[in-house]
Amino acid sequence: GGGPGAAQAPSSLLLVVGGEGGCSGLLAYVLEELERGIRSWDIDPGICSLDEQLKVFVSRHSATFSSIVKGQRSLHHRGDTLETLVLLNPSDKSLCDELRNLLLDPAPHKLLVLAGPCLEETGELLLQTGGFSLRHFLQVLGDKEIRDLLASTPPPADLPKLTITCPTFGDWAQLSPEVLGLHSALQLRWNPPVQLPASEGLREFLEYVAESLEPPSPFDLLEPPASVGFLRLARPCCYIFPGGLGDAAFFAVNGFTVLVNGGSNPKSSFWKLVRHLDRVDAVLVTHAGADSLPGLNSLLRRKLAEREEAAADGGSGDDRL
Repeated sequence: GGGPGAAQAPSSLLLVVGGEGGCSGLLAYVLEELERGIRSWDIDPGICSLDEQLKVFVSRHSATFSSIVKGQRSLHHRGDTLETLVLLNPSDKSLCDELRNLLLDPAPHKLLVLAGPCLEETGELLLQTGGFSLRHFLQVLGDKEIRDLLASTPPPADLPKLTITCPTFGDWAQLSPEVLGLHSALQLRWNPPVQLPASEGLREFLEYVAESLEPPSPFDLLEPPASVGFLRLARPCCYIFPGGLGDAAFFAVNGFTVLVNGGSNPKSSFWKLVRHLDRVDAVLVTHAGADSLPGLNSLLRRKLAEREEAAADGGSGDDRL
């Protein structure tokens, strides 16, 4: 195809939206972070008209649902001057794979935007499974294949440019191009200031992403039990559920049941047990954080949806939990 920059590899854009961005407050934050990231890219309009390419993306991209990671979606379009991949609700493995692909891509201009719910202290991005922190980022950069490629490529007159926007707090705040040791192979820009104006193409793009981030139905996220009847816990017991970046625990003593925290995974790790009980007597949250609340939020959303469904059917609702 023709157009400026068509003779070389198209510029490359990877946007990652981790976790469930469905609730309104979180969705607004995610969209702000995506806008900040895209508008901080110093791409030369003579090489790539970002406004035009974002409009093209909205109308022509392909959407792929992962058969391996339920709920993960990839939105992709490759044009003459820009290749764009939007990764929604990915697993940690998918994110690391796509980050490797971006780093190995011969594109002279690359942008990586990491957005989504994250841990308050460290800035670790919460994903559908696991998380993505500065440590994970450095591990990917340390891959032998990537190091070898960057070391073996004779540096061109203009080094490839990689712009990264990510949380500005926690561990990410300590990062600088010098820490990465890539200054001889890449021009790295880290959370640079916004410099591009708002545009029609960006507005359309963000609106489309917002529609794509509709949260799943609580009944799809936490599926009903396959069997009828309740589990009776006759003896004192304790279950610990690994919940990604935060665990959940369940205790039962003399018929009294307590759920402690919910884990970081919206697909509540404790649900496969709890859904077989006639009730949970108490919920204890040791701290309000992104590693303890997502699993509980999903449970509460499901209970509200059950009540609304029962009310619509004229029933009294299922008040078991």
